[in-house]
Amino acid sequence: MSRLLSKMGAFYREACAGLAVEASPATLARFLDAGVCIGLLDPVSNIKANTLVTSDIRPDLMDMVLDDTKLGEMAKRSLDGLVAFLLYFFPYLAGWDARRYLLVADADLLVAARLIVADRGMMGFSVTSQVSVPAFQAALRLAAQVSKHPQPERFVNVWLSLSSQLQQALVFLGAMQNQSHGMNLVRIQRLLGRRSRPDLGKAWDLAASRPPYNNIADMPYEATRSLRMALLDTIRGFYLRALARLPRPELCSRYHRSMLKAGYCYGPLDPVSNIIVNTIWYDVMFAAPQPPVLDMIGPNSLTRVESRSFYGLASFLQTRYNNLSEHEVVQCLVATCANLSLADPNFDDATEGVDLLPFAGLSISAAASAAAKMEGERQRQQCRPAHPASMKLSGRCRNKGLAPVPRKPMRLQPLQHGTPTLRSMQYFSVQPRRC
Repeated sequence: MSRLLSKMGAFYREACAGLAVEASPATLARFLDAGVCIGLLDPVSNIKANTLVTSDIRPDLMDMVLDDTKLGEMAKRSLDGLVAFLLYFFPYLAGWDARRYLLVADADLLVAARLIVADRGMMGFSVTSQVSVPAFQAALRLAAQVSKHPQPERFVNVWLSLSSQLQQALVFLGAMQNQSHGMNLVRIQRLLGRRSRPDLGKAWDLAASRPPYNNIADMPYEATRSLRMALLDTIRGFYLRALARLPRPELCSRYHRSMLKAGYCYGPLDPVSNIIVNTIWYDVMFAAPQPPVLDMIGPNSLTRVESRSFYGLASFLQTRYNNLSEHEVVQCLVATCANLSLADPNFDDATEGVDLLPFAGLSISAAASAAAKMEGERQRQQCRPAHPASMKLSGRCRNKGLAPVPRKPMRLQPLQHGTPTLRSMQYFSVQPRRC
């Protein structure tokens, strides 16, 4: 963290020189109160913009003496806000991992966010989607609050207003050193006064052209655990959709049992359809004489079947392509939203001429069912449900025609940045798909 704070300290000294804060007590007060390096531009430009656009001037800050201690405090406030943004916007990202991305990205918020998207293999991600936009705004507001910005709501509104005219803002901020403080305020207010719709897509694309993003050759770590947690969260969403689509009377009286027994999300269809088909198929083939009538499925039971689905998906890919590491398998499943027909380019060939009954005599059944069964045995032995944080890839699938899949410990190895991992593998050519 000291390296990151040192970089941010250098950014603050550069911003101070551009703002000429020591020549204007009002600018100094604005700087100390609101000059955080959080925003849609590079860190130095963010500091300048946040200093100029705040309408709050604290008289007690106008007589302050600017020194390295004050700059260090500003850098720490900004770092806390940057980390808060990333933790909110990217589920299951650890604090130390967020700081690692910020260090590689030179404390550039959007560059760090782009790195996380690329590292996680989120090929269907769009910052302008109906889900991403409100989450981005909420994360920006949280970052302002954590960094002790005096006007969090104004902070968010200003950056949303500037998002569609960032090139003009960059030109203005780059030339402001030769302008008076009053002229700077007039020009920035004129820029903010223009009626324009927010455009986060422009800010996202602009971040790809900044040096920290272009100069990154690799990411030295593979954050498999956070990827696995994100994947399990996606699988939980599939089960909630499947529960909503199944008829309630049958779900309470029959299907709850078959879903927990064999309602896995792997198969030849999309994950939600697989859950429904597998649930109904098991109920037809292995009906219980008198199943209990339930009003709900407990979260622990749902977590258990989600875990087994994850083991089945991972075991299928590792059985088919046993040269893949755990990280590569999980990254593939995240990139394709746990859809085997997208994750495996040879999937259609494997199922050609076979009806859509679940896993009719193919390696799909052998790999996925074996892994799920192993997990079930482990659960019964431990007498407690699986917790996502403790999941590891198991999957030693032994069947005729299938080689055993070795347990591969998680290892740290370079991950090429800028191109999804699977595109560099001879077996995969994953096309973008929105979850």
